[in-house]
Amino acid sequence: MVQVLLDAGCGLNRADLVGASPLITAVRQGHVETVRLLASHRDIDLEWTDNERCTPLIVASQLGHQHLLQRLIAAGIRA
Repeated sequence: MVQVLLDAGCGLNRADLVGASPLITAVRQGHVETVRLLASHRDIDLEWTDNERCTPLIVASQLGHQHLLQRLIAAGIRA
């Protein structure tokens, strides 16, 4: 479904009500394949911050998602 939305041109760098991007939301939910797909997209903002000034990397760290931390670092996200 995520690929269908991406193919349809849905915004990768849009905020929800708490300022979270789709990538931050996927990280919060622990969706490995969605994070992989979003993080590999050329137009994604890997340094996006939500309303609490948290990046996807910070969110993954706070929630103990080690597998997502590794995926984000491999995608080129900075600490």
